[in-house]
Amino acid sequence: MTTAIPLSNQARNLSVSGDHRGAIRLHQRALEIKVRAHGIDSIQAALTFNALGEEYLAVGELRDAEAALKLAKKIREAASGQEFDAAVTRENLGRVYEKKGDWKGAKAIREGGGDHVTCSNENCPGETFAYSALKRCSACQAPVYCTASCQKADWVARHKVLCQSRTKAA
Repeated sequence: MTTAIPLSNQARNLSVSGDHRGAIRLHQRALEIKVRAHGIDSIQAALTFNALGEEYLAVGELRDAEAALKLAKKIREAASGQEFDAAVTRENLGRVYEKKGDWKGAKAIREGGGDHVTCSNENCPGETFAYSALKRCSACQAPVYCTASCQKADWVARHKVLCQSRTKAA
């Protein structure tokens, strides 16, 4: 019997190399195995739903990304000890909403984390913060940052194009 762990690891490797479609296929296979073994509402399934959401976001399939991430969020928020992972999933959903141009949704999903929110800079060391302690983009107020350097790094890497397109559309 194939186990999900090697499939998930292979999917991660494909993602790092830029083969997001290949990663999606492997994550889908891993998810089938995890659901059979642990159930659809398991932490194991949530991990793969989140990974699928990230891959769908990477290829611009925002509807699929949102659906997978909402499932991961539901499972992670209901489970004990999953505050950080739930915060990561909320941040991923925030990114989906930003790409969709839903700035209020992006802000709301992050605000909903209360005392368990991650920095929007994906290269920030993993920890959670109180939403009220984080800095926000001065233009759109959607992404949140723990430091000015994280804000600058995310602005250059990701957020600038999205935020500027928002102001041009307004």
